[in-house]
Amino acid sequence: MLSLDGNVLCFPTTWEQDISTSVLTKPHRSQVLRRWAEAMAEGTMDEPDEPPLSLGARLSLGGTPLARQPLGILSD
Repeated sequence: MLSLDGNVLCFPTTWEQDISTSVLTKPHRSQVLRRWAEAMAEGTMDEPDEPPLSLGARLSLGGTPLARQPLGILSD
């Protein structure tokens, strides 16, 4: 979940017997998150029977859903 101002990202993880949460401040500055979104935007993680994840990734990187070229960089 992204905060309204975009400066905090909260996300849960579920394990066999545990639930954990993580918080990332200033997600637009995270190199790891950017690389993950760029890999997801390529469409290789999309499943044939599910809505494509790549569309949301392209939008979060500042591209358009139909773009297949390298996308703009998340910026401050």
